[in-house]
Amino acid sequence: MNLKSGMLFCVALVLSSQVAAQKTVLITGGLSGIGKEITTTFRDDGWEVWTTSRTPEKHPTIEGVKVRKLDVTDSKAISALYKEIKAKSGKLDLLVNNAAFIVVGPTETLSVEQARQVMATNVIGPLQMMQEALPLMRANQGGKILNISSTSALSPMPGMGLYSASKMALEGMSTALAAEAAQWNIWVSVIEPGAVKGEAAAHAALPAKLNEFPGYVTFTNQLQQTLTTATKEYGQPPQQVANIVLSTAKTPQPNLRYQTSEQAAQLAVNTLVDPTGNNSRDAAISFARDLYDRHS
Repeated sequence: MNLKSGMLFCVALVLSSQVAAQKTVLITGGLSGIGKEITTTFRDDGWEVWTTSRTPEKHPTIEGVKVRKLDVTDSKAISALYKEIKAKSGKLDLLVNNAAFIVVGPTETLSVEQARQVMATNVIGPLQMMQEALPLMRANQGGKILNISSTSALSPMPGMGLYSASKMALEGMSTALAAEAAQWNIWVSVIEPGAVKGEAAAHAALPAKLNEFPGYVTFTNQLQQTLTTATKEYGQPPQQVANIVLSTAKTPQPNLRYQTSEQAAQLAVNTLVDPTGNNSRDAAISFARDLYDRHS
């Protein structure tokens, strides 16, 4: 072998090892908000990125990313996506369940149909995504599942009861799976952001039966306005959340829970040292009364 051939052989070996070492991630809800930042952060870190959206046609193209249309409530579409990933990538190192559906409004005004939609998107969808991911990860002798939760799972806010319930369910399921899957070197973590800059609150759905309860209209309008203002003025940049997701993905044995800001961490501390729940409840009552008393 001459010098030139030897050099080409070495380059080929390096490129081959880089391809083999490249990790594969699947992200749901990955074209807007936090999800978009997660998608681009993993792409920039050299991962092979598959990302999904229910409406990819409404979002700009992200170069270097495999984008697929996916509604996480569609079981057949989920199975088809995983078959494609197995055929084209051969493995899955990381699943990030980020897709979510938010309804803002009092519990009494919610319809059963909305409740089903929230739970189907925020709980059943992630469940099916995880069930499909686990065989690929076992075959790969390990992997990670990161579920994007919320501080609402720790301390539900008035008017966010159904969303909070879905995130509590996601965390309960994640905690159980973390113990069940550790046998195969599969690590499960939940990421708990608080307020994050973006349009999630402004674009949240309102209760289907809100107009049937005039006493709740001002409450709901003021809550949505408060959340929108808070995320705009005090919200954490979504890039910070994405950085924590990436850091967690690269940690050999990550924590079960990660709060993404000092505010979120303090809320977790306050909740966990309040076994009766009375402190959190009383603070929520005071917040709710203020919403009722405001005038549009």
